[in-house]
Amino acid sequence: MKKNVYGKASKYFALVMALICMVSLLAGCEVYSGEWQEYGDFTLKYKSNNKRYAMVAEWKWDGDLDNTIIEIPDECEKTVIEAMGGPLGTNAPMKSFQIKSDCELRFQGTDPEKYKDVEVSFDEVVFTLKIGKNIKKVHMNYREREDDEYNWVAIENNDGSVTFYRVYFEVECDDENKTFYSKDGKLYQKKDNAKVKGLVYRSDAE
Repeated sequence: MKKNVYGKASKYFALVMALICMVSLLAGCEVYSGEWQEYGDFTLKYKSNNKRYAMVAEWKWDGDLDNTIIEIPDECEKTVIEAMGGPLGTNAPMKSFQIKSDCELRFQGTDPEKYKDVEVSFDEVVFTLKIGKNIKKVHMNYREREDDEYNWVAIENNDGSVTFYRVYFEVECDDENKTFYSKDGKLYQKKDNAKVKGLVYRSDAE
């Protein structure tokens, strides 16, 4: 009788361990710890040992106000772009999708007196973010707080001065996307119609 009890317990234990392993493997599949790659104005990060899938981590802006459309590609050389931002490792921090530039001057607030030896000005820019059909996760960290460095992108002008642009978004989502949809320039989850966090919309700031 004891043998049967122990035998059943061993089977249950093995089943539980197998399920834990499966969950761990599935969680690992969502980690982007592979190679970095430049693709046009985008910076991509592959999944670990799997170049079939990647997330887009950054988009580089040149400061041209006629160049404010960010169209997330569906694929890059047969690699599916499935996320905007994502975890860089099992215990690594989350990488949020961000707009970057070549200017290295860091935002220190909107007081020009805080910037030594450089003339600065402040403006705003609205980017049209076009999300393709393959994107299933969006990790962004833009906030409504004006003093948050993440919300600004710096552009060096021809005369050496720097303009800091406050970033806002209008979103257009592909109708074939199974996870998200856009309405009135904003991004929503299809499963519960919740507005996606981490984006700041110009209409909300008015």
